[in-house]
Amino acid sequence: MIPARLPVWRVEWLDRGVDANTPAHPDYPNGVDHDISNGADNTCKMPVPYPALRRGYYLVTCRTCGNQAVVTTAGRRDDPRSLKMACKNGAN
Repeated sequence: MIPARLPVWRVEWLDRGVDANTPAHPDYPNGVDHDISNGADNTCKMPVPYPALRRGYYLVTCRTCGNQAVVTTAGRRDDPRSLKMACKNGAN
């Protein structure tokens, strides 16, 4: 796995301007680690700003390989706190 400090990440916040309207899931009081790598051998993991301000999206881009992901947020304690994704070019 490539440490989060090595790739150059860009995280853009897309604010929907709406506060959370449902309670947080009690099983995730410290956030959720999202793994969208689908079991790939070469992956990157990075933190995302936690907790999110309210409902919205993070557009996460790895400038090393160009891979992108959208992570949704609700402005609650069960929001994403990290993202793990496959390296687009398979390079370490």
